[in-house]
Amino acid sequence: MNATMIAKRILASALVAGGVCLGAVALAPGVAAAAAESSAVSANWAGYAVTGAVKAARFNRVAGAWVQPVGTCTKGQETYAVTWVGLGGFKQGARALEQDGTAVDCNRSGRAAYSAWFELVPAAPVTMRMKVRPGDQITASVAQKAGKTILQVRDQTTGVARTAVRTISAPDLSSAEWIVEAPSLCFTSTNCSPLPLTNFGTVSFSGASVSNAQSNRTAIDAGSLKVTRLELRDYSSGPGRRFTSSATPTSGTASPLSASGNAFTVTWGELARESSEGSEGSTEKPAESEPQAPPPLPGFTSSAASIPR
Repeated sequence: MNATMIAKRILASALVAGGVCLGAVALAPGVAAAAAESSAVSANWAGYAVTGAVKAARFNRVAGAWVQPVGTCTKGQETYAVTWVGLGGFKQGARALEQDGTAVDCNRSGRAAYSAWFELVPAAPVTMRMKVRPGDQITASVAQKAGKTILQVRDQTTGVARTAVRTISAPDLSSAEWIVEAPSLCFTSTNCSPLPLTNFGTVSFSGASVSNAQSNRTAIDAGSLKVTRLELRDYSSGPGRRFTSSATPTSGTASPLSASGNAFTVTWGELARESSEGSEGSTEKPAESEPQAPPPLPGFTSSAASIPR
């Protein structure tokens, strides 16, 4: 990539691993141990990510389903939200990610636009030619087979499916994800900033599965996997004057996994702003663990000072 401003729909990596809110999740008494689960805060991802219990583990397919959420738009504010499944892009310093899914974006007129897409980071995203409507049942998968990456999005409500087959030199197969994301605007390959998140209400994921190199298919909570539950905390109003607004910082919260280990929800929310010093009667205050700025994005330089204004 060159040094000019590059608009990217999806950011390649989002895990906060530098000592920010990483902690083990305890199992309830009497519940058999499944996958080892931890939690993390991200500037732009909400949902679940898995890696292998051994470092060399690789995955060759990820799949999932969801109901396309309704975007609630506010006139005068541009916001963005994407729902996807993917392989790679999760580990610190990741440089590749293979993903596909759907989007709901709000324009300044307060109208929502829905679409389907795929992306092979670091290449730009590609919009798929299919109509997506709120309430549609969507299934998506990403697979690696015989040196080719196969990406499919299917609208089960309309019966329309789109498949892309690409050959890439170095796919990242070290992780699998089921995510709702605040997309990012990238100015260079190492300088990205999350965009304001559309109010998507709740996204219900189901049928989440991942297959390893031996084609063994499992749910998210399989004992052979390390599971990370990701909470999104988007404090940015977007880079530059175009996105500056009084919008409240937003969040995306993933629920615990279902008993079957293959379903969960992600719910949009608002984060409390820190009250101005000296204002009387104000009780609005962020929780003690709440970061005061967007967490860093591994693999990218997120310093505001380096973002063109």
